[in-house]
Amino acid sequence: MIATDLARQAPRLIIHGYARAARVPLGVAARVLGHPEPTWGPSLALEQVEGLVEATLGTWLRDEALAEEGRVRQERAAELRAAAEAEAEERHKEEQRDAEAKRQAELHAAKVEAKARKARKRSGDDEDQSLRAAAAAALAASNEDEVQ
Repeated sequence: MIATDLARQAPRLIIHGYARAARVPLGVAARVLGHPEPTWGPSLALEQVEGLVEATLGTWLRDEALAEEGRVRQERAAELRAAAEAEAEERHKEEQRDAEAKRQAELHAAKVEAKARKARKRSGDDEDQSLRAAAAAALAASNEDEVQ
């Protein structure tokens, strides 16, 4: 009985051993590159392939437990991929909102600066008119002094 159980489990043990061995360099790469391993694209791809291999070999070997493990692994990979895509989409939308807010702030700042420039020009024109009026009054006063 023990030999029969071992013979039935041998393919599963071999497949799991190869899967673990394939994950080692991928895990190292994920850590070195700073990616969260479960949702990193290559990790998801490997998870999907491992699930497909397990499901296929489980079917061929008539090992229902191995086939089920493969299907579960494929479903988990699909769920992780969907979650990663949703997170990426949300991040993209947030970046777009931030860019739009920055654009609006820059537009507002430009409008405020234009109004300030216009006000300074108007103020300068008023000062010029005041200076001209004062100069004209002084000239008129000096003309009156010369006439007298």
